[in-house]
Amino acid sequence: MIRHFAILLCVLQAPILAQETETKQPKPAQSKKEETKFTESGHSADPLEVILKRVKKKEAVIIDVREDYEWDEGHLKGAKFVPLSQIKADNLSKKTLKGLPKDKPIYCHCFSGGRVLLAGKLLKQKGYDMRPIKAGYPELLKAGFKEAKPPTKKEKGKSEKSPESSKSEAKPKKNP
Repeated sequence: MIRHFAILLCVLQAPILAQETETKQPKPAQSKKEETKFTESGHSADPLEVILKRVKKKEAVIIDVREDYEWDEGHLKGAKFVPLSQIKADNLSKKTLKGLPKDKPIYCHCFSGGRVLLAGKLLKQKGYDMRPIKAGYPELLKAGFKEAKPPTKKEKGKSEKSPESSKSEAKPKKNP
């Protein structure tokens, strides 16, 4: 009887075992989502060469969170001007926000790597993939980032700045 039971058990399990061996195929390697790494201070751990490459390939965006007078003294080619004062005041236009992608990393820089931490934190709260850069403007130039050409006299009136910054520089009208 035990022998019959063992044979019956083997007969019943055989189709199940056969199905398991047939359907067990190696799973295709799943693409790993890029893991973002940061330093203890909160800056992006991405090397400057990688950042430069991503920005050139349009896989990432770079923003400058310095203020008007700093931007006017010189800024990176292709950088978007988003001053920290406007981020803190939550005073960014729809046009500026529309220019910031939510599907790509956004590297932000300032002069020395301090203001980017607050800017990154505030924009991250709005859903952006923020990556504050520790290197400041001078170090970025040394690393191979290009400086934007200063505007010609003819172009002086037209600016790369966001509309909000132009408003802050507008001179008040005098009453007659």
